[in-house]
Amino acid sequence: MAASLDEANLRRIAREGVAALAAEEGLALFDAAMVVDAAVLLPMHLDVAVLRAQAVAAGSTPALLRALC
Repeated sequence: MAASLDEANLRRIAREGVAALAAEEGLALFDAAMVVDAAVLLPMHLDVAVLRAQAVAAGSTPALLRALC
């Protein structure tokens, strides 16, 4: 799905703390998600250093990510 994104969009996504997945890694995470009975499971690679820096700069963590401890 991300193969059609241009460099500007890829940089924007990386700035938000979401890192790219190799196709093999994405498929493996999808397979793992399919066997878990939880509607909130989202296989993705987060750049924790970027997210931490954003939280420090903003003074808080985005609401969607607060429970990811």
